Amino acid sequence: MMASNAMAAYRSCRGVVSLAERHNPEIVERACQIALAAGDARYHTIKALTESGANPPNPRPDGDMGTGALLRGPAAFTIAN
Repeated sequence: MMASNAMAAYRSCRGVVSLAERHNPEIVERACQIALAAGDARYHTIKALTESGANPPNPRPDGDMGTGALLRGPAAFTIAN
């Protein structure tokens, strides 16, 4: 079992190296950084990011952007005596 896991890990690493041979190594490096930051450093993810140019994702906006929420205030959760 461990040997098959090691072989799969080796093939995944070799795949990333081959991406750098076929594409711009700087783009592959940036794709790896984005994938690691997202917590998804699989070959498939790195390949997709590389082929798309490895543009970093747009930053998420702060706050609720003025959208209405279906939330109740604290008074809805207090028990009336």
